[in-house]
Amino acid sequence: MKAPLLVALLMCCITSYAQESLSPATIIAKKLLTNEKHSFVFNLNTGECVSLIVLQKGVDVVIDVISPSGQKLKTFDAPNDKGEEIVFIEASQTGKYNISIYPFFDELSEQQKTTWKNENPGKSLDSLLIVLKEENQGNYEIQNFKILSATECQKKITDERIALQKTIQWVSQNAHPLKSVVADSGFEDLQWLKPVLKDVKYVGLGEATHGSREFFQMKHRMLEFLVKEMGFTVFAMEASHQGCENINNYIMYGKGDAHTALTSQGFWTWDTEEVIDMIEWMRKYNQTVPENKKVRFFGYDIQIFAKSGAIDSVRNYLRKVDPLFSKQKDSLLRLINKLDYANTLYPLVKTVSKSLLDNVKKEISDLVVVFAMNKGDYIHVSSKEDYEKNFYRLVNLSQFMHPFDYRNRDYYMASNFKNFVQQNPGKKIMLWAHNSHLAKNSSSLGFHLNNAYGTLYYAMSFAFNKGSFQTMEISGTDGKKSGLKEFTVTAAKENTLDWYLAQIKKDRFVINFRQKNLPDYVLNFIGSSLETRGFGAGANRDNYNESYRTVLLQKDFDAVIFINSTTRARPTATGIR
Repeated sequence: MKAPLLVALLMCCITSYAQESLSPATIIAKKLLTNEKHSFVFNLNTGECVSLIVLQKGVDVVIDVISPSGQKLKTFDAPNDKGEEIVFIEASQTGKYNISIYPFFDELSEQQKTTWKNENPGKSLDSLLIVLKEENQGNYEIQNFKILSATECQKKITDERIALQKTIQWVSQNAHPLKSVVADSGFEDLQWLKPVLKDVKYVGLGEATHGSREFFQMKHRMLEFLVKEMGFTVFAMEASHQGCENINNYIMYGKGDAHTALTSQGFWTWDTEEVIDMIEWMRKYNQTVPENKKVRFFGYDIQIFAKSGAIDSVRNYLRKVDPLFSKQKDSLLRLINKLDYANTLYPLVKTVSKSLLDNVKKEISDLVVVFAMNKGDYIHVSSKEDYEKNFYRLVNLSQFMHPFDYRNRDYYMASNFKNFVQQNPGKKIMLWAHNSHLAKNSSSLGFHLNNAYGTLYYAMSFAFNKGSFQTMEISGTDGKKSGLKEFTVTAAKENTLDWYLAQIKKDRFVINFRQKNLPDYVLNFIGSSLETRGFGAGANRDNYNESYRTVLLQKDFDAVIFINSTTRARPTATGIR
């Protein structure tokens, strides 16, 4: 739902055009500009249905269907910014119906608001809305407009109901039950994955929340399977690169201890007993196998460098290889250190002006250039390994400072992952991140991996019906956080993906959709827009039970791991901070 203020700002200058009539077998091609709303009308008798396709060819649209009495019957908005929007409604009364088509615009996040205010002091949010809306305009077509008689309409509805029942039956027959989510439970129930993943090199395991115990345990079990049965030797996490180096040093060489290493990656989300258990398993496993079979641990995220020590590492290295130049850049690195502590993702805090931020971005970019230009001298004074390690940290710092400049966080995470692949050819890697990052939709990490590696990348989402999880509690319109809390949701609402999967009546299972010769009714199901539970690093106590995200299974994921009921992940002493 859009906030009332934003809706008002969005709608205030909308230009509505004269209504055009729709008729069967006619294709209408239009260009939709910012602040425009196109209206189309048609007549229906009670019991009749209308179906049509709006083909998005450059603009992401929203479609409202209005009844003869002026009531909004339904809004159509699939989770895609191009391709087809499929519209279907049944007439409950006789009269003239209206379809309104206008550009999609999502609710502004608190971070977008903060970013805009800091970078554009004195400018109101409506200025930001204008900028963003201007990016979403282009062509669309209305195709396949059909009016079905009452008899045809009821047959279609009945056929769809039967198809849905057949889909649920198919999922039930093809779902692979999980005897346990806990590691060290054997692999009999996972053997079917071997032919599925035979040619896959990168397996992404998502999560619907950042704090569900069973999700974390199952990912540990999947890692155990992939390592022992499929030859995987790398674990990649949505976490600080530098912090994960400390974890890698522990599991590979026994340096330090698991709790200290895990805490250094900086995220409360992963600082749990379940992840500790996984790290300890990796350490124990590595002690039993030769070097070429040991499991490495690396982070590809661009956040939390101050806490993980990356900034201190770059500063100390620069002092060693270029003492005079390091004095010029010492204040810059101290400021970035402060910004990272102030806001772990976007270094845009109220105390920092736009001009200062622009200067910091330029200076950090210049520092990357200096490192590259002086590579020979720096390696001569230190070592090739030391240089490359600190240069990569410096690149990560530059990425951290540029989250909104042409590229986004997911783009940089994908770039870091691809860099690791290039440096370690042939390695099979399991990725850990949120569902929203690993999905193959546009702008996500999974989208970039799918473009780069195609079928070598296999994405598995997690879904659940009910239960508990932990996340930061957010309250009020200001988004104030009040600490890490437990949340419990009731059974998923009807007709969501989670609800459909719950109809299978199995506690936990995996369903693979990357297979040949799927029935048409299954293809229609996974090709339709579905809602599914999704929580990030925070939830509002007032409306968290209605927190759903849209997913298009056919394009986003290859498989779903379903856990009917979940419990809260167990934070460590530092994870509860």
